[in-house]
Amino acid sequence: MVKDNKLLLLIMSFIFTIFAFNITTPVSAEGNTYNSLNPGKEWRDTNGEIIQAHGGGIMYDEKTETYYWYGEDKTNGYLPATGVHAYSSKDLYNWKDEGVVMKAIEKREDMDTDPYLIDVYKNRSAAEKDVIFSDINSARGVLERPKVIYNEKTDKYVLWLHVDGPYEGSDSNYAKAKAGVAISDSPTGPFEYLESNRLNKMPEGYEYKVRNTGMSRDMNLFVDDDGTGYIIYSSEENYSLYISKLNEDYTAIAGEEYGKDFIRAIYNGHREAPAMFKYDGKYYLITSGATGWDPNPARYHVADSVLGEWTDMGNPVLGDGASTTHGSQSTYVLPVDPENGKFIYMGDRWNSKDLKNSRYIWMPIEFGQEDEMVLNWYDEWSLDILDRMGKVTINTDIPNKVLVGETPNLPSSVNVTTPKGGTFDTPVTWSYDTEEFSKLGTVIVKATFPELLNKVLNIKIAVVPPVNVGELELNADVLLYGDQYTLTTTITNNTEKDKEITVNADVPNGWKIEPMTLQVDSLDSKDITIPVIPADDGVPTIFNLNVTANYEDKEVENGVEIVAIPKVEHLAFALDAGTSTSTVFGDYDPLSPNEKWDSDKGYGWIGTVPDSRDRGVVDSLRKDLIASYNPATLGLSIPAGYHTVYVISGDRQYGQGNTMITVDGTKVAETGGTAQGQFKVLSFGLDGGASGRKVDLEFTGEAGKHWVFNALMVKKDKTAPTIHAIVNGKVFDETFTVMESENVTFTWEAKDNESGIAEVSASFDGEVYTEGTNITLTGKLGEHHLKVKAVDKAGNVKESSYVINVTTSAADMQILVDRFEEGGEFANHGAARSLKAHLHSVDHFVEKNEMEKAIHHMENFKQVLDHHKGNKLISEKVYHILNSSSNYLLEKW
Repeated sequence: MVKDNKLLLLIMSFIFTIFAFNITTPVSAEGNTYNSLNPGKEWRDTNGEIIQAHGGGIMYDEKTETYYWYGEDKTNGYLPATGVHAYSSKDLYNWKDEGVVMKAIEKREDMDTDPYLIDVYKNRSAAEKDVIFSDINSARGVLERPKVIYNEKTDKYVLWLHVDGPYEGSDSNYAKAKAGVAISDSPTGPFEYLESNRLNKMPEGYEYKVRNTGMSRDMNLFVDDDGTGYIIYSSEENYSLYISKLNEDYTAIAGEEYGKDFIRAIYNGHREAPAMFKYDGKYYLITSGATGWDPNPARYHVADSVLGEWTDMGNPVLGDGASTTHGSQSTYVLPVDPENGKFIYMGDRWNSKDLKNSRYIWMPIEFGQEDEMVLNWYDEWSLDILDRMGKVTINTDIPNKVLVGETPNLPSSVNVTTPKGGTFDTPVTWSYDTEEFSKLGTVIVKATFPELLNKVLNIKIAVVPPVNVGELELNADVLLYGDQYTLTTTITNNTEKDKEITVNADVPNGWKIEPMTLQVDSLDSKDITIPVIPADDGVPTIFNLNVTANYEDKEVENGVEIVAIPKVEHLAFALDAGTSTSTVFGDYDPLSPNEKWDSDKGYGWIGTVPDSRDRGVVDSLRKDLIASYNPATLGLSIPAGYHTVYVISGDRQYGQGNTMITVDGTKVAETGGTAQGQFKVLSFGLDGGASGRKVDLEFTGEAGKHWVFNALMVKKDKTAPTIHAIVNGKVFDETFTVMESENVTFTWEAKDNESGIAEVSASFDGEVYTEGTNITLTGKLGEHHLKVKAVDKAGNVKESSYVINVTTSAADMQILVDRFEEGGEFANHGAARSLKAHLHSVDHFVEKNEMEKAIHHMENFKQVLDHHKGNKLISEKVYHILNSSSNYLLEKW
């Protein structure tokens, strides 16, 4: 009985194990588990283990008729490195684990004691093994983006990868920036690591970003139809993307001649994760931005030849997912059947906190018209969907824009061209959201072709206003006060009626711009050039310049960001912050980490120096920056007198934490943090005293975050403050009219953008006036004068004078009579009522513009007023006020 129970328990345990295994892994007994692709979902090999082939690529081996997928093994996370893992498949769904085909090495002695490594490196000298170990050791060897191609000439499988780690005294994980190469007789290894090298660099005379040292980081491989191999890689600290031809063995670059052996395909674009492929005689290159582990918008370029000119085609993702490439970063494009337009985009969805559980994003590449391609999201898809992904070009004219509120008129049949089928007519159905055409922007209209396996094209149609202001272009990316510039744009009339359009711009005070009026024919455009003249001098500022087009009582606008800064001759210091190799703006002086304190120059870093970056874009002033996690001190010799320090802080590529500046232990300025692409101008005052003094600025940031700045300027304050007077809560310029029955209260806004306000004083009609004091104007008809004086901390003075006109009317006088009666100024109610009756009549005839009758009743009012005075029915004070008011109106009429 006991034995039977034990047997039963054993059987039940076995059944439960089998059941549990089947629900927790996707593997069946045959190992052929998957029959579809599920982007972003867990993907296991035929052993039931999560696939470790991150940042990888696929090679189809014709000899074995098998796909091999090579990638980074992130079992241990970022480090220690494991090596390059390989998987094999016949159907692209189910992958067999082929193991680590190029192993990272734990200890140098393992190369002489481990049988596996002894065999792989049996032909290498001790010195060569030392170099190999320095590249692919598991502790610090960064081994990324492995790709494999087969060389028919040598019958070798050649593996390239990005090799990084400490280098030439730097302990950074990304100091080495080399491309490593390995070879094998078999697609499943073992691969013998050969060496790593920096690759091509630009010839003398060419511009470059940061360092021109042949760096190679994110990389990929491509073999053209003629067997020529190429390596595509990020260089110049990821600012530029290079393509280099490989030698015949695919184990090194072919040469150093620019244009023949290599090109810089993308300059200063900050692109990485390249993936190249060829379709219908064109070469395509997908890349990502450089934002660490975080996904970002992809871009793709097209060229007629690998070493030719590459054209930026924009983001291949439309709508949802465009900002993150569906949450992925490109790693490879798999040509399944290139002749028929069947390609798979391979991407990584990195999980920076758990790299081994990063996911794979595979999507079909959908070709549109001409050189267009799209990456659409599919929760699940199978390879047969690739049958309808090939290129289709519509030859029939399709509207590319419609007026807002209208929908496009689209044909039911179009003429198309396909690479294999030629040119022919075919039916088409259209689908779109009508609501999308009620707002400005771009609407994606889907064209579906029933006779072409329901092929779908995405057609972009612009929804435009009747009149449009095009992109605004200045002839300089940074404006200097006192110079003159031009702004060009295109004014488009999208209607079928000719229009007269007036173009203007909203510029700051002191700037000049001339409005212009032009005639634009129906469905036509005109290019215009507008002179823009900044003020003679000013403070550093960043603002949005709005250009407006007015027509038929309507207005449309477009804006452009303006950066305006003073000329060097108006500054005590003009410093452009950046790297030691960055191009310095205009006549400004460089401020790189190399600029140590120099008393002759009057500025420089004291003690620990900060880091620096050159982003290469935005504009010629803000493209580069000083950045550091650690505090740093900048010394400045401030000349005599009061000066203002201006600091521009921001980063085109990343959001940054709070940048703080401290002087003598007191925080004088802080950014509060900046978003990606946001820039702020900080300012604070420094007093150089009677003979000048040295001041130390301490820059600090939040814990674990960079502080940054792009430029620093010191300007002697020679500018007077500005004053805006406010009466009863309303700003007025030079004059203000108020009724006699009203009271007034004056306040003001005195500003000084340089040294700041020291004091403000005021007078009203020559008497000292205290801000906020209430003034009664009853009996004070005529002009009165307010004067406001502001003095800034540098001693600059601004005085503003204002005229307050006090007036009255019959209606206003009625208010006074009521007020006087409430104050007991009449002997009885009847006296006040009789005066109001006459004033009411006056007001009635004034409104009807019957002025003779109004004057007649005002004269009667004066007679009654005299009667009340003679009979002591009214106080002497009120009599004089009302008599003066009536005389004022009679004289006015």
